[in-house]
Amino acid sequence: MGIGSIATTGLQAALSHMEAISNNIANVNTIGYKKSYINFADIYSSNGTSNHSLGMGTRIKSVNQDFSLGRIETSQSGLDVSLARDGFMIQRNPANGLVSYTRCGRLNFDNQGYLVGYEGILQGYPAINGVLQTSAKPVDLQFPNSPLAAQATTSIDMSVNLDSNANIISSPFNANDPSTYNFRSDQTIYDSLGNSYLASLFYVKTADNSWTTQVSVDNQIVGNGTLSFTNSGALSSVTGLSGLNWAPINGAAPGTFNISLNNSTQYAGDSKTYDHNQDGYPSGTPVGCNLDENGCLNIAYSNGISRIEGQIAVARFKSNQGLARSENMSWLPTSSSGEPILDSKASDSGFIVGSVEYSNVDLTEELVNLISAQHDFQANAQAQQTYNQVLQTIEKI
Repeated sequence: MGIGSIATTGLQAALSHMEAISNNIANVNTIGYKKSYINFADIYSSNGTSNHSLGMGTRIKSVNQDFSLGRIETSQSGLDVSLARDGFMIQRNPANGLVSYTRCGRLNFDNQGYLVGYEGILQGYPAINGVLQTSAKPVDLQFPNSPLAAQATTSIDMSVNLDSNANIISSPFNANDPSTYNFRSDQTIYDSLGNSYLASLFYVKTADNSWTTQVSVDNQIVGNGTLSFTNSGALSSVTGLSGLNWAPINGAAPGTFNISLNNSTQYAGDSKTYDHNQDGYPSGTPVGCNLDENGCLNIAYSNGISRIEGQIAVARFKSNQGLARSENMSWLPTSSSGEPILDSKASDSGFIVGSVEYSNVDLTEELVNLISAQHDFQANAQAQQTYNQVLQTIEKI
């Protein structure tokens, strides 16, 4: 191979180098972009046996990608997310079913409520009744298009203080006569259709450190129990407040609930309710959503309930270098990359909500590389020109 041909390989290599650098520079502000770099190798004749054989130029050995973390910047959307660690979010193109992998976390909902990226619907682990199913196959993540069903109350948790100086009452209990009980605490509860009712607990001091409580739902007594306290005011025992049955109206299913009075006390001072809650709620329509630091899609409902709808799935590969670059900052697996490995603990992927990962291109470094590649091109062009001049001189002899 002559000098001219060798110089030509150098020109082609320098040109390819400048193309790769120019592409990096063009994508310096592209979300999810990973810069490319070229590895070159020399060329030798495969027929030569001499240890002193001359080379035949250069060639592109490989075009590699740098998968180091790009710069993370805060965005204006609570649906944007970036990954602080290795891994890729999964997206499915609904038009052709193609599954690709991306680091671009600029997300939004389409007109059908699907959470989408640049190349399709984001894939994630489903949730059943708010419980993630991380062993399940990832599915399309979607904003709910139906209301959340009502949940009947099954438990009431309440903490009260009952005045240790309260009078002992021996007269028969009458919910309509406040003189027949010492204290009353109320809690709203729900039936299976989401109708609300008032549950009331009436406390009657029967002896030192001993109390009874009557439980009513909408003025109907549904049960009674006893409370005992130690001489230091701590609750020592509660009986009769489990499996309380009641009959809702309007076709709702019969209800059963338990009452817990843990952390209740009997100290000198006003009787009062310190804390109370229950696990029922009416039906609600979805009104908002957010992503959390675990990559979970949380849906807010009009009834005040917030519930996990799914979690962004993260895939990893044995060799990122084996991935084939596709459109819109996405990659496709190949035999060199290996099949995607789903991370069942996606929450360990370092989700940064409200941010996006921009290109990992260092502009200053690329400009320096561009100047170097330009010098390489000029040097090889000079070698080509010199070779042509030598040939012309030889022809004149």
